Amino acid sequence: MFRGFLSTWAGLIINGVIAFLLTRVLLHGLGDFYYSLWILASTVLDYYGLLDMGMRYSMQRFVARYGGANERQALNETFMTGMAMIACIGAVVFALCAVLLVFLPRFFHLSPQASSLFRLLLIIQSVTLALDFPARIMGAYLCGLHRFDLYNASGIIWGVSRGLVFWLVIHMGGKVTAIALAQLGIVVCIFLLDSIFVRRADPGLSIGWKYTSWARTKELVQFSFFVFVSDVGDRLRFYTDVIVISRVLTVALAAPFNVITRLMEIFKMAFFPITGPLSTEANRLDSQKKYEEVRSLFLRSTKICALIAFAGTAVLVLHGRDILRFWIDEAFTSNYLLLVVLTIGYCVILMQAPSNVFLYVRSRHKALAAWTVAEGIANLGLSIYWARQYGIVGVAMGTTVPMLIVRLGIQPFYTLHVLDIPWGEYLLKSFLRPALVTAGALGLASVSGLLGRPANFATFAGMLVGLGLLFAALSYWVVADRQERESLRHHGARLIQRVRAQHA
Repeated sequence: MFRGFLSTWAGLIINGVIAFLLTRVLLHGLGDFYYSLWILASTVLDYYGLLDMGMRYSMQRFVARYGGANERQALNETFMTGMAMIACIGAVVFALCAVLLVFLPRFFHLSPQASSLFRLLLIIQSVTLALDFPARIMGAYLCGLHRFDLYNASGIIWGVSRGLVFWLVIHMGGKVTAIALAQLGIVVCIFLLDSIFVRRADPGLSIGWKYTSWARTKELVQFSFFVFVSDVGDRLRFYTDVIVISRVLTVALAAPFNVITRLMEIFKMAFFPITGPLSTEANRLDSQKKYEEVRSLFLRSTKICALIAFAGTAVLVLHGRDILRFWIDEAFTSNYLLLVVLTIGYCVILMQAPSNVFLYVRSRHKALAAWTVAEGIANLGLSIYWARQYGIVGVAMGTTVPMLIVRLGIQPFYTLHVLDIPWGEYLLKSFLRPALVTAGALGLASVSGLLGRPANFATFAGMLVGLGLLFAALSYWVVADRQERESLRHHGARLIQRVRAQHA
């Protein structure tokens, strides 16, 4: 798992920095209205992502299991069946696009000129998404084979290419349609690259329509259905806000809300290095009926996620205004309350990330799907209701309140029941030490001046580095146990040896 963690962290850092910088470039380069129109079109098409019906997670799950059992025929059939199903989904995308082109511009009360541009963006991004579906399936196949290095290499190339090309388009005076076309070109290249990576990761993979299997189709669909239902809830929870704002308030307000949610997505990226390899490893252990190791892995991964969630929340709440000031501009700090409300919700849901993984591993995701959909529906209703009273902050409240109720009041109880873990052990081994580290780090930071108001960006960057080092040092000695510290030292020494060998 260490190689997966390392490569995913590398991808996280690179793509996180690019996403952070690119948001500012697009917002200032396109202007509030056209940026909002781009985000609105992207948000609508994010719902097309539902059409993969949980195929990506199901692909990763079954590939991990069949790969661990060395079942060559099953791997061939799973890959080709998944690709065949996703090709059919691509055809559905174009049919839905034709319907949306007629109704959506009037739904959002767009002017004739804006309607024409919005329709063009929908067409281009529909083609992009149809090509992106098979690339996602190939990425899931790589993850199932534990080739997170190749998966993350593709992600890094995607992120760097997107950042450079988008910057170049804006620098040359390109408009939002040029951005959409550039993204289409990048997706085509990534599709070809992922094909090469799959062949490299699994030279024995046989490709051909004869390997499509009705039995594999049923297997994937049966597991994917409740993943799909859960994904519906996630879409209602995270991707309806821009639509609500555009419909109930105004399209222009989608821009500041998207900037804050983009910051939340960067926060969320910190958990990808854990949940991706964790899913593959947990499926392997569960398939071998090593249930005690499964429980231990759950507690350790929850401990790490709680630590990252607490640390990230502390930085965003205490330095949120500084982040917005240096990232966008001083005027944007007026959205600080929006940032705080969403950060609280994301903290809760992200520290529960391992819970989601292990419920899927144990095939107990029906309940997860049910309460996620209920949470999404509550989010939609509350966001519409509170938007009329509190504006975009009300939309954020509609997202956060159901998160707190479900992820603190329902999900932990069910997960601990499924894994047969006592509450005392869960709180002691997963949350006590991260909470102590967070309290200790904030206490030392306040004394040393790391929580003050920075005068310039260089000072602010130094403060963030100082906070990071403080959290890392305390986490090493307080959160990690002796076995985990020995493992970190061992893997660190091996990494240094590899680097020295490459430069020898």
